Formats: sequence, C-alpha cells, structure tokens
Amino acid sequence: MAQAASKSCEICVSSPGRHFCQQCDQLFCDCCKTSHLRTKISKTHSFVGASNLNLEDKLFCSEHDERFIFYCIDCNMAACQVKTLGNDIQQLEQGTRGYRSDVKTVIQSITEDANNKKLLIDRKAKELIKTLRTQEEKNLQNFSASNTELKETLSKVNKIQKAIRETANMSELNTLQRIYKRTISCLVSCQAERRQNMQMVNLLTVNLLTVNLLTVNLLTVNLLTVAAIEIDNGNSSKDGTQ
Repeated sequence: MAQAASKSCEICVSSPGRHFCQQCDQLFCDCCKTSHLRTKISKTHSFVGASNLNLEDKLFCSEHDERFIFYCIDCNMAACQVKTLGNDIQQLEQGTRGYRSDVKTVIQSITEDANNKKLLIDRKAKELIKTLRTQEEKNLQNFSASNTELKETLSKVNKIQKAIRETANMSELNTLQRIYKRTISCLVSCQAERRQNMQMVNLLTVNLLTVNLLTVNLLTVNLLTVAAIEIDNGNSSKDGTQ
C-alpha cells in the first residue's frame, strides 16, 4: 500500500493533498477539490481519500471495479469497458496509436534534423580541417623558407667573417712583408754604404800609402841631393889644397 497523505495538493502546491481524483490522477486539498467539482467538465469526477490510496487502484475504475482498457480523447482520461463516455471511446492501444505516430513523427523529425546538423557539422569540420591543413602546409613552407634564408644568411655571415679574418691576416702579412722589405733595403743600403766606406777607406789608404811613398821618395831624393852636394864640396876642397 502506497500512502500519499503527506504529499501536497498538486493544484495549489501549498495545502496537504487529502483527496485523490481518480479521473485526473491528481491530489487535491479541500479547497481545490471544491473548486474542481464546481467546474462543469469535472463536476462528475470521483475522489478517494489520499490516506487510503493504493497505487494499484489507479489502474482500476473505482465505479465499476474494472481495469482501465479504454481512453477517451475528448475527456483525456482512461475508462473501463463498462463505463461509456461518448462515441470517442477507444481501447488504450488504439488511443495511444495516434500518440505513437506523433512520437514517431517527432522522433523522425528530430532524427532528420540531427542527421542534417551532423552532415553540416561534418562538412564544416572537414572544411575546417582542410583549412587548418592548408594553413599548416603554408606555415611549414614559410618555416622552411625562413630556415633556408636563415642558413643562407649564416653562410654569408661566416663567409664575411672568414674574409675579414683573411683580410686581417693579409694585412698582417703585408705589414710583415713591408717590414721585411724595409729591413732588406736597410741591410742592402748598409752593405752598400759599408762597401762605399771601405772603398773610401781603401782609397784613402792607397792615397796615404802613395803620399808616404812619395814622401819617402822625396826624402830619398833630398838625401841623395845633399849627399851629392857634400861630395861635390869635398872634391872642391881637395882641389884647392893641391
């Protein structure tokens, strides 16, 4: 037995639901039950106490103690096979057939819409993937080109550095060569000057020797002259004495 006395009224949701309408399958409080029975369409509805409510009783007609097997479209309620509510009574299976068809239509519409959206999403995803791949290829090409340009720039820089080093080495070599040439030139000049000095010394020596020789010769001549004079004077003295 399932009790529903502790539940609230399903109409005003503020007062305790003490009465259960078997036709509406809802709990009512005292005030809402009175208003419900005053309504023209529901004035014939039957109520049971919520404290004595059995969930299994909802499947049976309380008036005829029969299981509900029909459904009234006009009243939007279930009915047993004894109770008649008009010409629109149908079996529950027939009554729900239209709802099943509507549900199938809705499901089919939702499915078609979902499929269309899926196709749209797939197409957009493919386009996006294609765009991303194209952009990725462009980025890779740009990166490769930049990398190649960077390598070429580095190669040029290395060549320039090498040329600078070679130029510096050549400059140092040229400086050394100039110093060497100047040194050789100085040595040659010194040797030439030395030879010239030696020649002058030799010439002076020769001249000095010549002068000395001439001096010696002159002295010899003078001595010979003096000797000759003395001899002549001696001979003259001897002749005077005799």
